[in-house]
Amino acid sequence: MLNNEAAHNTVSPPELGEILASLWSFKIYILIICFVAGLASIYVAINTPNVYRSEALLAPTEDLQGKSNDMGSQLDGLATLAGLGSLDSKGFKTEVAQAKILTKEFLYGFITEHDLILDILAVKSWNRDSKEVTYDDEVYDAEAKKFILPDDLSLEWLTYKVMSENLIIDKVRGGFISISYEHPSPIVAQYVVENVVKDINNQMQNFDIEQSNKSIKYLEEKLLQTNIADMQAMFYRLIEEQIKNKMLTEIKSEYIFTTLDPAIVAEEKSGPRRVLIIIVSVLLAGIFGCFIGLIRFYRGR
Repeated sequence: MLNNEAAHNTVSPPELGEILASLWSFKIYILIICFVAGLASIYVAINTPNVYRSEALLAPTEDLQGKSNDMGSQLDGLATLAGLGSLDSKGFKTEVAQAKILTKEFLYGFITEHDLILDILAVKSWNRDSKEVTYDDEVYDAEAKKFILPDDLSLEWLTYKVMSENLIIDKVRGGFISISYEHPSPIVAQYVVENVVKDINNQMQNFDIEQSNKSIKYLEEKLLQTNIADMQAMFYRLIEEQIKNKMLTEIKSEYIFTTLDPAIVAEEKSGPRRVLIIIVSVLLAGIFGCFIGLIRFYRGR
Protein backbone atom coordinates (compact mmCIF):
# COMPACT_ATOMS: atom_id res chain seq x y z
CA MET A 1 0.00 0.00 0.00
CA LEU A 2 2.81 2.43 0.94
CA ASN A 3 4.69 1.58 -2.23
CA ASN A 4 1.59 2.35 -4.32
CA GLU A 5 1.18 5.76 -2.61
CA ALA A 6 4.88 6.60 -3.14
CA ALA A 7 4.63 5.68 -6.79
CA HIS A 8 1.47 7.78 -7.08
CA ASN A 9 3.15 10.85 -5.49
CA THR A 10 6.31 10.65 -7.64
CA VAL A 11 6.40 13.50 -10.15
CA SER A 12 7.36 12.33 -13.60
CA PRO A 13 9.97 14.40 -15.46
CA PRO A 14 8.47 16.83 -17.97
CA GLU A 15 8.45 15.95 -21.61
CA LEU A 16 10.00 18.22 -24.22
CA GLY A 17 6.57 18.90 -25.70
CA GLU A 18 5.30 20.22 -22.38
CA ILE A 19 8.29 22.56 -22.03
CA LEU A 20 7.90 23.90 -25.57
CA ALA A 21 4.17 24.36 -25.08
CA SER A 22 4.82 26.31 -21.88
CA LEU A 23 7.39 28.54 -23.59
CA TRP A 24 5.00 29.09 -26.50
CA SER A 25 2.31 30.25 -24.09
CA PHE A 26 4.89 32.68 -22.67
CA LYS A 27 5.87 33.96 -26.12
CA ILE A 28 4.26 37.38 -25.76
CA TYR A 29 6.38 38.17 -22.71
CA ILE A 30 9.53 36.87 -24.43
CA LEU A 31 8.82 39.06 -27.44
CA ILE A 32 8.26 42.08 -25.19
CA ILE A 33 11.60 41.46 -23.45
CA CYS A 34 13.35 41.16 -26.83
CA PHE A 35 11.64 44.30 -28.10
CA VAL A 36 12.68 46.34 -25.06
CA ALA A 37 16.24 45.01 -25.30
CA GLY A 38 16.28 45.83 -29.01
CA LEU A 39 15.19 49.42 -28.39
CA ALA A 40 17.76 49.84 -25.62
CA SER A 41 20.56 48.39 -27.77
CA ILE A 42 19.59 50.64 -30.69
CA TYR A 43 19.80 53.67 -28.40
CA VAL A 44 23.19 52.55 -27.07
CA ALA A 45 24.51 51.76 -30.55
CA ILE A 46 23.42 55.11 -31.98
CA ASN A 47 24.89 57.09 -29.08
CA THR A 48 28.19 55.22 -29.00
CA PRO A 49 30.72 57.38 -30.90
CA ASN A 50 32.83 55.98 -33.69
CA VAL A 51 36.32 54.75 -32.88
CA TYR A 52 39.18 54.87 -35.38
CA ARG A 53 42.30 52.74 -35.44
CA SER A 54 45.68 53.80 -36.75
CA GLU A 55 48.31 51.12 -37.22
CA ALA A 56 51.96 50.94 -38.21
CA LEU A 57 53.79 47.84 -39.42
CA LEU A 58 57.39 47.70 -38.25
CA ALA A 59 60.43 45.49 -38.72
CA PRO A 60 63.26 45.16 -36.22
CA THR A 61 66.10 47.26 -37.64
CA GLU A 62 68.77 44.87 -36.39
CA ASP A 63 67.11 41.99 -38.27
CA LEU A 64 67.23 43.98 -41.51
CA GLN A 65 70.88 44.90 -41.04
CA GLY A 66 71.99 41.51 -39.75
CA LYS A 67 75.28 41.41 -37.96
CA SER A 68 77.26 43.60 -40.33
CA ASN A 69 77.32 46.41 -37.80
CA ASP A 70 78.20 44.30 -34.80
CA MET A 71 81.67 45.80 -34.43
CA GLY A 72 82.07 45.80 -30.68
CA SER A 73 82.21 42.09 -29.96
CA GLN A 74 85.70 42.31 -28.47
CA LEU A 75 84.49 44.94 -26.05
CA ASP A 76 81.41 43.13 -24.81
CA GLY A 77 83.05 41.00 -22.16
CA LEU A 78 85.17 43.77 -20.70
CA ALA A 79 82.43 46.40 -20.82
CA THR A 80 79.86 44.05 -19.32
CA LEU A 81 82.17 43.29 -16.39
CA ALA A 82 82.51 47.02 -15.87
CA GLY A 83 78.73 47.48 -15.94
CA LEU A 84 78.85 49.38 -19.22
CA GLY A 85 77.61 46.82 -21.73
CA SER A 86 74.84 47.87 -24.06
CA LEU A 87 71.76 45.82 -24.89
CA ASP A 88 73.10 44.35 -28.09
CA SER A 89 72.08 40.69 -28.00
CA LYS A 90 70.30 39.88 -31.25
CA GLY A 91 66.59 40.43 -30.79
CA PHE A 92 66.92 41.58 -27.20
CA LYS A 93 66.90 45.29 -28.00
CA THR A 94 63.64 44.84 -29.87
CA GLU A 95 62.07 42.95 -26.96
CA VAL A 96 63.22 45.63 -24.53
CA ALA A 97 61.79 48.39 -26.73
CA GLN A 98 58.41 46.66 -26.99
CA ALA A 99 58.23 46.21 -23.23
CA LYS A 100 59.38 49.77 -22.57
CA ILE A 101 56.62 51.30 -24.69
CA LEU A 102 53.96 50.10 -22.23
CA THR A 103 55.83 51.12 -19.08
CA LYS A 104 54.66 53.95 -16.84
CA GLU A 105 57.97 55.76 -17.30
CA PHE A 106 57.68 55.89 -21.08
CA LEU A 107 53.95 56.65 -21.31
CA TYR A 108 54.02 59.29 -18.56
CA GLY A 109 56.88 61.03 -20.37
CA PHE A 110 55.13 60.61 -23.73
CA ILE A 111 51.87 62.09 -22.41
CA THR A 112 53.67 65.07 -20.86
CA GLU A 113 55.96 65.76 -23.82
CA HIS A 114 53.14 65.71 -26.37
CA ASP A 115 50.50 67.32 -24.10
CA LEU A 116 47.96 64.55 -24.68
CA ILE A 117 45.87 64.64 -21.48
CA LEU A 118 43.01 66.59 -23.05
CA ASP A 119 42.99 64.58 -26.29
CA ILE A 120 43.09 61.21 -24.55
CA LEU A 121 40.70 61.81 -21.64
CA ALA A 122 38.15 64.32 -22.88
CA VAL A 123 37.50 63.69 -26.59
CA LYS A 124 34.10 62.09 -27.11
CA SER A 125 33.63 62.20 -30.89
CA TRP A 126 35.06 63.56 -34.13
CA ASN A 127 33.27 65.30 -36.98
CA ARG A 128 34.51 64.11 -40.36
CA ASP A 129 33.31 67.21 -42.21
CA SER A 130 34.67 69.90 -39.89
CA LYS A 131 37.62 67.82 -38.66
CA GLU A 132 36.78 68.99 -35.14
CA VAL A 133 36.37 67.04 -31.92
CA THR A 134 33.59 67.14 -29.35
CA TYR A 135 34.48 66.91 -25.69
CA ASP A 136 32.67 64.81 -23.10
CA ASP A 137 30.68 67.21 -20.89
CA GLU A 138 30.95 64.80 -17.97
CA VAL A 139 34.74 64.91 -18.11
CA TYR A 140 35.68 68.35 -19.42
CA ASP A 141 34.09 71.81 -19.34
CA ALA A 142 35.07 73.25 -22.72
CA GLU A 143 33.96 76.80 -21.83
CA ALA A 144 35.86 76.94 -18.55
CA LYS A 145 38.65 74.78 -20.00
CA LYS A 146 38.63 72.66 -16.88
CA PHE A 147 38.37 68.95 -16.15
CA ILE A 148 35.35 67.83 -14.14
CA LEU A 149 36.99 65.05 -12.15
CA PRO A 150 37.52 64.33 -8.44
CA ASP A 151 40.54 66.16 -7.07
CA ASP A 152 42.05 62.95 -5.70
CA LEU A 153 42.43 61.49 -9.20
CA SER A 154 45.63 62.25 -11.10
CA LEU A 155 45.02 63.27 -14.70
CA GLU A 156 48.34 61.70 -15.71
CA TRP A 157 47.35 58.40 -14.13
CA LEU A 158 43.93 58.36 -15.81
CA THR A 159 45.51 59.23 -19.15
CA TYR A 160 48.08 56.47 -18.70
CA LYS A 161 45.31 53.92 -17.99
CA VAL A 162 43.36 54.91 -21.11
CA MET A 163 46.47 54.87 -23.30
CA SER A 164 47.71 51.52 -22.01
CA GLU A 165 44.28 49.98 -22.72
CA ASN A 166 44.08 51.28 -26.29
CA LEU A 167 47.73 51.03 -27.34
CA ILE A 168 48.25 47.53 -28.75
CA ILE A 169 51.56 45.92 -29.71
CA ASP A 170 51.38 42.63 -31.59
CA LYS A 171 53.88 40.33 -33.22
CA VAL A 172 52.65 39.35 -36.65
CA ARG A 173 53.73 36.62 -39.03
CA GLY A 174 57.26 36.92 -40.35
CA GLY A 175 58.69 38.50 -37.20
CA PHE A 176 57.14 41.88 -37.91
CA ILE A 177 55.59 44.10 -35.25
CA SER A 178 52.29 45.95 -35.36
CA ILE A 179 51.63 49.00 -33.17
CA SER A 180 48.07 50.34 -33.20
CA TYR A 181 45.98 52.82 -31.26
CA GLU A 182 42.21 53.38 -31.15
CA HIS A 183 40.65 56.78 -30.50
CA PRO A 184 37.45 58.71 -31.36
CA SER A 185 39.63 60.97 -33.54
CA PRO A 186 41.61 59.30 -36.35
CA ILE A 187 44.02 62.25 -36.29
CA VAL A 188 44.90 61.66 -32.64
CA ALA A 189 45.20 57.91 -33.24
CA GLN A 190 47.66 58.48 -36.10
CA TYR A 191 49.62 61.04 -34.08
CA VAL A 192 50.01 58.66 -31.12
CA VAL A 193 51.26 55.71 -33.20
CA GLU A 194 53.64 57.81 -35.30
CA ASN A 195 55.23 59.48 -32.29
CA VAL A 196 55.39 56.36 -30.13
CA VAL A 197 57.57 54.75 -32.81
CA LYS A 198 59.67 57.90 -33.17
CA ASP A 199 60.14 58.39 -29.41
CA ILE A 200 61.06 54.79 -28.59
CA ASN A 201 63.63 54.84 -31.41
CA ASN A 202 65.13 58.04 -30.02
CA GLN A 203 65.15 56.82 -26.42
CA MET A 204 66.85 53.54 -27.24
CA GLN A 205 69.33 55.34 -29.51
CA ASN A 206 70.22 57.89 -26.84
CA PHE A 207 70.64 55.11 -24.29
CA ASP A 208 73.14 53.25 -26.46
CA ILE A 209 75.03 56.47 -27.24
CA GLU A 210 75.26 57.16 -23.52
CA GLN A 211 76.50 53.63 -22.90
CA SER A 212 79.14 54.04 -25.62
CA ASN A 213 80.33 57.28 -24.03
CA LYS A 214 80.63 55.54 -20.68
CA SER A 215 82.51 52.66 -22.26
CA ILE A 216 84.94 55.02 -24.02
CA LYS A 217 85.53 56.94 -20.79
CA TYR A 218 86.10 53.70 -18.87
CA LEU A 219 88.61 52.42 -21.44
CA GLU A 220 90.46 55.74 -21.54
CA GLU A 221 90.81 55.61 -17.76
CA LYS A 222 92.18 52.08 -17.94
CA LEU A 223 94.54 53.14 -20.71
CA LEU A 224 96.08 55.77 -18.48
CA GLN A 225 96.56 53.24 -15.69
CA THR A 226 98.78 50.85 -17.66
CA ASN A 227 102.28 51.17 -19.08
CA ILE A 228 102.26 47.79 -20.82
CA ALA A 229 102.50 48.28 -24.56
CA ASP A 230 100.33 45.27 -25.45
CA MET A 231 97.60 46.38 -23.05
CA GLN A 232 97.74 49.92 -24.42
CA ALA A 233 97.38 48.60 -27.98
CA MET A 234 94.37 46.53 -26.94
CA PHE A 235 92.70 49.50 -25.25
CA TYR A 236 93.32 51.71 -28.30
CA ARG A 237 91.75 49.06 -30.52
CA LEU A 238 88.72 48.67 -28.23
CA ILE A 239 88.26 52.44 -28.00
CA GLU A 240 88.38 52.64 -31.79
CA GLU A 241 85.76 49.92 -32.16
CA GLN A 242 83.50 51.59 -29.59
CA ILE A 243 83.80 54.94 -31.37
CA LYS A 244 82.75 53.20 -34.59
CA ASN A 245 79.77 51.69 -32.79
CA LYS A 246 78.80 55.12 -31.49
CA MET A 247 79.03 56.64 -34.97
CA LEU A 248 76.89 53.86 -36.46
CA THR A 249 74.34 54.38 -33.69
CA GLU A 250 74.16 58.14 -34.26
CA ILE A 251 73.55 57.94 -38.02
CA LYS A 252 70.54 55.58 -37.82
CA SER A 253 67.27 57.45 -38.29
CA GLU A 254 65.18 54.43 -37.26
CA TYR A 255 67.30 52.83 -34.62
CA ILE A 256 65.15 49.98 -33.25
CA PHE A 257 62.11 49.82 -35.52
CA THR A 258 62.11 50.37 -39.27
CA THR A 259 58.70 51.48 -40.53
CA LEU A 260 57.39 49.31 -43.36
CA ASP A 261 53.85 50.67 -43.41
CA PRO A 262 53.43 54.02 -41.59
CA ALA A 263 50.42 55.01 -39.52
CA ILE A 264 47.87 57.04 -41.47
CA VAL A 265 44.67 58.89 -40.62
CA ALA A 266 41.99 56.19 -40.87
CA GLU A 267 39.23 56.73 -43.43
CA GLU A 268 36.86 54.16 -41.93
CA LYS A 269 35.84 53.51 -38.35
CA SER A 270 36.97 50.36 -36.56
CA GLY A 271 34.02 50.37 -34.19
CA PRO A 272 31.52 50.14 -32.76
CA ARG A 273 29.87 47.31 -34.67
CA ARG A 274 26.35 48.59 -34.16
CA VAL A 275 24.45 45.82 -35.94
CA LEU A 276 26.30 43.19 -33.93
CA ILE A 277 25.48 45.03 -30.69
CA ILE A 278 21.77 44.96 -31.53
CA ILE A 279 21.74 41.30 -32.64
CA VAL A 280 23.63 40.07 -29.57
CA SER A 281 21.44 42.12 -27.23
CA VAL A 282 18.23 40.71 -28.73
CA LEU A 283 19.56 37.14 -28.60
CA LEU A 284 20.59 37.50 -24.96
CA ALA A 285 17.21 39.00 -24.14
CA GLY A 286 15.50 36.05 -25.84
CA ILE A 287 17.56 33.58 -23.82
CA PHE A 288 16.75 35.49 -20.65
CA GLY A 289 13.04 35.44 -21.52
CA CYS A 290 13.14 31.68 -22.11
CA PHE A 291 14.89 31.22 -18.77
CA ILE A 292 12.10 33.12 -17.02
CA GLY A 293 9.57 30.99 -18.91
CA LEU A 294 11.25 27.79 -17.69
CA ILE A 295 11.20 29.02 -14.10
CA ARG A 296 7.48 29.78 -14.46
CA PHE A 297 6.88 26.31 -15.94
CA TYR A 298 8.64 24.40 -13.13
CA ARG A 299 7.03 26.45 -10.41
CA GLY A 300 3.61 25.68 -11.85
CA ARG A 301 4.09 21.89 -11.80
